[in-house]
Amino acid sequence: MSGFLVGKSLPSKHMSQAHNQPQHISFQITESMVRRFAFLSGDTNPLHLHEDVAATSAYRERIVHGFLPLCFLLAVQFPRRTWRLRSLRAKFLKPIFLNDALTLEAHVREQGGFSWRILNRKSQESLIEGKGEMVPSEARIPIASDAPEESLLRDNIQERTYAMQEIQEGMANTMRFAVSQGAMAGARFLLQEGLPDEKFSPAFSPFELLALLMCSPSVGMVMPGTFATLYGFEATIENPIVLDALYEFKEEVVFVSGATHSIKKEFAVGSAIRGFITAGVRSPRARLASFADIQEKAHDMGLKDKVVLITGANSGIGATCAMLFAALGAKVAINYLRGKEDAENLVEDIRKGDGKALCFQADITHREQVRAMVGKINEFFGTVDVLVNNAVRDFLPKDFLSTQWEDIQRDLDVVVKGSVHCSQEVIPGMIKAGGGRIITIGTVATDDPPSRHSKYVIAKSGLVGLTRALAVEYARQNILVNMVVPSMVETDLIAHIPDGFRKKIAEESPLGRYAEPLDIARAVAFLASDYASFTTGQKIMVTGGLPPLL
Repeated sequence: MSGFLVGKSLPSKHMSQAHNQPQHISFQITESMVRRFAFLSGDTNPLHLHEDVAATSAYRERIVHGFLPLCFLLAVQFPRRTWRLRSLRAKFLKPIFLNDALTLEAHVREQGGFSWRILNRKSQESLIEGKGEMVPSEARIPIASDAPEESLLRDNIQERTYAMQEIQEGMANTMRFAVSQGAMAGARFLLQEGLPDEKFSPAFSPFELLALLMCSPSVGMVMPGTFATLYGFEATIENPIVLDALYEFKEEVVFVSGATHSIKKEFAVGSAIRGFITAGVRSPRARLASFADIQEKAHDMGLKDKVVLITGANSGIGATCAMLFAALGAKVAINYLRGKEDAENLVEDIRKGDGKALCFQADITHREQVRAMVGKINEFFGTVDVLVNNAVRDFLPKDFLSTQWEDIQRDLDVVVKGSVHCSQEVIPGMIKAGGGRIITIGTVATDDPPSRHSKYVIAKSGLVGLTRALAVEYARQNILVNMVVPSMVETDLIAHIPDGFRKKIAEESPLGRYAEPLDIARAVAFLASDYASFTTGQKIMVTGGLPPLL
């Protein structure tokens, strides 16, 4: 099989190659491309590779390595001569997700300078923007052999986890790597998967670009590691990278900002490359109170042996509700879509304290999956007495003009459609049993919408209407339907919000803090208990005294 070829590739549906016009290179991110890049670069951060981990992040799904799309710069064509990369810089503006369809738009100048950006093909949002410079080179562009794929790394590095307060200026690290024929083969296969109709003939040596891929494990594996968010980098290539030569990627933290939760690292690759990387440090997952902690504070509220189904219950508010209900003697059915390991760990924690719980995987946007899940719950526990509609997609900001209807529909599907499916499946059993409780988790955002969260507000507003309608329709069947309305709650859903902004919100609250998941869980348990036997169609505001007020 041939590799990188010398000479020009033929025009195709993927590329516009006239040098006085923008070049457009279209490709789609696939599962195998992500895993191939992880192997090539050595960046195996689980946020890119494992759904269970990504499901509990602010993104709620796997995001793609920021440097992966940069590999497609090798498909950009330059004026007919031999070039070498002299400099490259990029700003990473928004996350890229698995299966996203992307376009690389490049503007090339005759002198070798170029600017480029990565666009989401559907929304046309800029995801990455950058500039670069080429210089003439006498070296012949290499032809890749049929060598087996090989990682750039020559060290066995383990993922590290640094919290913001643990990182200090002067902290340093070194990784050894080499650009080999096998690494070139890995890059070639990655590009061929994204652009299957192309024969690649880079107009410049790929060695220097491949060397820069070491910035990916630098951020995602070494520092900050687990909690990394890539913001940008800039690099100057002072000397060519030599094939098969062993290099050291040396880096040192030169700036730490606690206010913005970001760091800046200076790096050097021998005498060949020098540059800087900027990265954010996300907050670690919020620590939930353990089942034992909650059990100590539990009191009998008439929930013993009640069957409680909670959607999206493998983390955050849902997980805390599950522990509190179990502490109160209920049999808890924990629904999850992703995050199987978290759900199973939650069940184990509850069982260690002699609680009763099982987890059930189901996509609540599909009625047949909900029906199957409720059937299994009935088989293991009995009729569902309490339904907590808690599942939500995300709380990531997005400009309204950049929002596609598909974005809104996905939120509606999880929040409203999922709640409709679950309610329709459990209400018949509740009627036969002589009553039941349905509690929905709302948000103050429906009364006081934050900027750039239209899709979230629309979906949660639909949930308000559903709650009111069901409360009226099923009151005579003793099915009580209410809503708990929290303000900001310390969960993974808001992990992307800067600490300074969260602190400001807490300080503005009359109680001087924002809510913990247990504050919300207690309100949910109250509405499910005997203490709320004459309450339906109502909202309980758990806002610490923030508006809206009565």
